[in-house]
Amino acid sequence: SPGMPPSYYIRKTKGEKMMINDNYDALVMGLYLAIIAPSEAKSKKALALIDGMVESLTEKQIESAKLEAMKLANNER
Repeated sequence: SPGMPPSYYIRKTKGEKMMINDNYDALVMGLYLAIIAPSEAKSKKALALIDGMVESLTEKQIESAKLEAMKLANNER
């Protein structure tokens, strides 16, 4: 995604990193951060950051991003 440095990533599994290359990856990261946020306020802040990204994605991509974010969050527990 333009303007987003390549240093932004999330860990998919221990030692494996996921680069943010597009709105889909950013949506996955935002959802993941919302899930693992330590408070409801921080969760809402993460969701607010990704609010506009869903407009450029299909319903199937959005559902896939939700599942991927949940898997990532479960790997952290």
